[in-house]
Amino acid sequence: METGDLSKNDSDAEKTAKKRKFDEISKISKQEISGKKFVLRNIYENAADFVDEKSNFSRNEEYFNVTWYMNLMREDNHLGFYVYCDPYDDENEQLKPENWSIQAKIDFKVFGIDGNVFNESMGGYFKTDKGYGISHFMEWEKVEKEYICNGNLTVEAHLTIFETVGLGREKIRSFDESQKDVSDGILKVRNTNFYVSKTFLAAQSTFFKSLFLGKFSESKESIIPLTGIDPLDFHFLLEVLYGESAIDDTNVEGVALLADMYDIPLVIRKCEEFLLEKSEKHVEEKFRIADSCHLENWKKVTKGKLESGKTGQKTFVLKNLFKMGTDDSGGEPQRNATSLREEHFGCFWFIHLTREDDDFKFSVNVVNPLSTSKKWSIDAEIEFKTFDSWDDETVKTMSHCFENEGPEQFLEFENRYFDEHLPVEARVTIKKSIGLGTGNIRRFDKFSQKDVSDVVLNVGDAKFYVIKMFLAAQSPFFKDLFFGIFSESAKSEVSLTGDDPLDFHSFLEVLYGESAINGFIDFSFFFSN
Repeated sequence: METGDLSKNDSDAEKTAKKRKFDEISKISKQEISGKKFVLRNIYENAADFVDEKSNFSRNEEYFNVTWYMNLMREDNHLGFYVYCDPYDDENEQLKPENWSIQAKIDFKVFGIDGNVFNESMGGYFKTDKGYGISHFMEWEKVEKEYICNGNLTVEAHLTIFETVGLGREKIRSFDESQKDVSDGILKVRNTNFYVSKTFLAAQSTFFKSLFLGKFSESKESIIPLTGIDPLDFHFLLEVLYGESAIDDTNVEGVALLADMYDIPLVIRKCEEFLLEKSEKHVEEKFRIADSCHLENWKKVTKGKLESGKTGQKTFVLKNLFKMGTDDSGGEPQRNATSLREEHFGCFWFIHLTREDDDFKFSVNVVNPLSTSKKWSIDAEIEFKTFDSWDDETVKTMSHCFENEGPEQFLEFENRYFDEHLPVEARVTIKKSIGLGTGNIRRFDKFSQKDVSDVVLNVGDAKFYVIKMFLAAQSPFFKDLFFGIFSESAKSEVSLTGDDPLDFHSFLEVLYGESAINGFIDFSFFFSN
């Protein structure tokens, strides 16, 4: 165990230790403020009865996949205050690395009888011996007179983690100089450089979009520092962004913290999916992570499951107020009308209305946004609601199978009386879908990606706005296409022939880190990913 005071008897050693502690505080005070913070708190009962040289441990608490706990000791007429960490379960000794470390700042606090607080700070470099603290934190006589209240002693340890080494899973890919030819920016996190594609990160994050493409002075620097983050967490964050399955229970909290900090929806969604589907952490620990990292969708879905005991269905509601007066020419009342299209689960949906006197027919229509030669279908249940002039509600339901080649199916409402406006709602519940993959998770169109792309890929009648450097980093095919001797390398638009736009859209989603795999393995093989 390392302590701030190395020896209780050697005064020279004490002076050296105190100087080291001061140097550590000074060094850390000049560093960035880290987001990896937490507080250990404990009320020690019967503290006045502490036995000399005997450890008094607090309960174990887990933060950033490391077990933390405190220890108070009465030693040499002083109170000793220590913090310990254990990054691995003792049952899994074979998984422990030879070298691991955690660099942190520790604020030790003891709370007194009249609300006064005694506080000391120091740098902590936790390594294989796991412990760090101050042996002569406070004279024991002072503890008894001013800080023990009704036999109890309240203490806190506030920890801020700056860097971890040797913890968690192995790295899957590199972001070092080996990526230099497919990168246009270097991000420096403490002493580690990450070679990245600026445009790709800008497409994923509003923070990086502003940093790289905005008016910040940093955008023109060859090496841009990122402060307040752990290099290991940032490495795993980049792995997730570059499409790797890099999230596990050892790093999900650190990755989610950075995804929230840098506003990266893809990684936030990946962390939420992991906590929902794969994590073995206790539900209380998951909620703590979700609260601290603002995983609002995870909390919403999880609370819904806990309340209902059921998994969520693919359900949405289309609403429209149809204006059924005369047409633009001022003649006969309108006989047909459609609502505006809305996107749900990767397709565009709208309500179609036809009228004959006071009888109305309604249908829900779906449009696949990508033209594809493959057959697709959606089995759904639809609940229509209409409201007459007296706000009386009429409800009818139907089941329908939507297909790329299929007739429109109407549901009839007879004798509907209303003024000039007819409110209609259609609640659609998707039971089964075929040929649509997971639905389009993200877009590659002109309106959403033009400012964060540098080339357009034409596939069939669809255009995909993408980033040359990112695709080149993922595939030898695209590396040769964009940076080789092909004539296409200088073009702003490149056509890919013989491919289905729907499959290519899903293929790009996987490259951009989405969970969209469903039947396009041939693309992965063809493009050598």
